[in-house]
Amino acid sequence: FFIAYGGLLVLLVNITLAGNQVEGLLTWIVHRDGPGGPEAYLDSTLSAWFDVFGTAAIETADILGNALLMYRCYILVGSNWIIVLPGLLFVGSSAMAILTTVESALPDATVFSGISQRLGVAWVSLSVSFNVLVTALICGRIFFSYLTLKRAGLASLAQERWGLVAIMIESSLPFSVFGLVFASVYSLPPDNPNSQLVSAMADTWGGIVGISPQLIILRVAMGNAWTKKNVS
Repeated sequence: FFIAYGGLLVLLVNITLAGNQVEGLLTWIVHRDGPGGPEAYLDSTLSAWFDVFGTAAIETADILGNALLMYRCYILVGSNWIIVLPGLLFVGSSAMAILTTVESALPDATVFSGISQRLGVAWVSLSVSFNVLVTALICGRIFFSYLTLKRAGLASLAQERWGLVAIMIESSLPFSVFGLVFASVYSLPPDNPNSQLVSAMADTWGGIVGISPQLIILRVAMGNAWTKKNVS
């Protein structure tokens, strides 16, 4: 399962990267001498099929990453009631992601302005809220187990399995941190002098969308990840 899951994530992230590369090729090389220059061409093709396809791919990757994180939260916390709120946030962010893709596919639409941007801000905000909440739950659970093992005289085992690296990977902490930064700049209007930060953070956050679940899968493959057995 994890091989297929990891392969699908890699495929989705690469689809997004390929869409960005095609956009850059057409904007800065093929049509750079067109009327209005590269900027005019870019503005006129923001709803092109490769842009929409790339947006749909990274949003699908985000949904898959959140699903894995919620499953890991359930494994670590072991309570159906505790994951109710994260589950609601997950459903809400997934719905907003789908609506963002549909709206951005309309003529003259773009994920960086108008209704598509507002839907995108809602999607990223819900996704980040989900990640922050789940990260807090997982960090708290791991830290509690870390202290328990240290008190039991198993400091080396505690450091190996539940130390800082475990907290960062199992909780997808970098994903949450970069998500907060991206959510804070995503709502900037296109005419804002700092609006270029949106594209930069979108690319950075998009990369972490694919990397964070892969690190969890790596810990599972190495036998260092939490399971129902060692949680109990």
